[in-house]
Amino acid sequence: GFLDRKHEGRFDLQICHETGGRADLILQAHDGIPPEILEQGFDRNCGWLLDQFESRLFKQPADVVVLALQPCITDLLWRHKEKGYFFQPDPDWEKNWSLTQKQWLKDSFLPAGLLRAGEFEACFQSLVRMIKEHLDARVLVFNCSSFDPEDQTFRYGGMANDPRAVRAHKFNLALMEISALEGISIIDIDRIVGELGTD
Repeated sequence: GFLDRKHEGRFDLQICHETGGRADLILQAHDGIPPEILEQGFDRNCGWLLDQFESRLFKQPADVVVLALQPCITDLLWRHKEKGYFFQPDPDWEKNWSLTQKQWLKDSFLPAGLLRAGEFEACFQSLVRMIKEHLDARVLVFNCSSFDPEDQTFRYGGMANDPRAVRAHKFNLALMEISALEGISIIDIDRIVGELGTD
């Protein structure tokens, strides 16, 4: 495709893709699927389970690792009450799970809430350092667009929660600080959208 045309076939490109999650979820993704989750009858080979507990990230060599900021801004996780690990249920769990599975989730886990920018900065920097140490790979990160057409906020004082656009600004800034410290490269989504134009 694009790389072949630009570099006249001088590179062989092999891509390994998996659905990325929050940085704190990726950090625990090499520990294996906990037995108490498999006991609920979930298919151990389904992608949403494998990506968060048996990531391939550190299991094969890589020259470049590409990550995305958006899950750190938007994803809600659950934390196991006794063991403390994070869990991200099937995106359609409220529709697809049995009553027994839903009750197990509520009995065994607590909602962990959204990640704060300071928490993100600490765990994402740890993830970057782990990638460098284990893979010696270049890290590229898609930041998150701060444009939200539905956000009509004009006064921010006294708000209980930041609007999504404000969260994007805070996380993008934290990512820039990590880039300055760790030398990672940022792919700027706002710039790409601005250059391409949008309806």
